Amino acid sequence: MNFPVNAIADLLRNGLLLIREKAITDPAACEIEADHLHNLPTLLENHSLDLLRYYYNIERQDYLSRCRSEPAEVYMVSWQMISAYLDEIAQC
Repeated sequence: MNFPVNAIADLLRNGLLLIREKAITDPAACEIEADHLHNLPTLLENHSLDLLRYYYNIERQDYLSRCRSEPAEVYMVSWQMISAYLDEIAQC
């Protein structure tokens, strides 16, 4: 299985759309979204398994704990793809 570049790109795309949608009405939510996404370009440049694990286990959990409402459903498919990749790598 290849490094989940498409999942990371989708996280960025969908997160930027959420930020654009909330920019006027909820700037605090935009800060939470931006904080969630800001390290993802590094994963696109450097396919590091350690960084991916850190994102999934630490940064994603921090995002989930900071959400004032239900976490954005737009991230679920990407998170499932990353989880499947990490599970497959763990079995090797």
